[in-house]
Amino acid sequence: MQIDTVEKGNVTVVKISGKMDTYGLKEVRERFEQIIEDKNYKIIVDLSELNYINSLGLGMFISIFKRIRVQNGDLKFASLKSYVLQMFELTKLNNVFEFYPSVDEALKKFIQ
Repeated sequence: MQIDTVEKGNVTVVKISGKMDTYGLKEVRERFEQIIEDKNYKIIVDLSELNYINSLGLGMFISIFKRIRVQNGDLKFASLKSYVLQMFELTKLNNVFEFYPSVDEALKKFIQ
């Protein structure tokens, strides 16, 4: 698994590649903790290269979402593969999070 971050104005884009399973979850959580500690509360998660996510990964996103919402921030998702999107849909998290076809589309929503 690989995690890359880039700043686009006041928005942090986090790209997660590979498998987000129990073994990689600690690394992902630590990266998000650092982003929040740096007071970056507008986050786009680019999942264009994510091949797998389990329920622990979904739960971590809920936890991060709650923490940044308290700070009037938001967490948006971009470029999900169909399998990954299905995991969000099966757990009804598609009713909680916003999903966009690309990072650029998600960025536009932060600007509006």
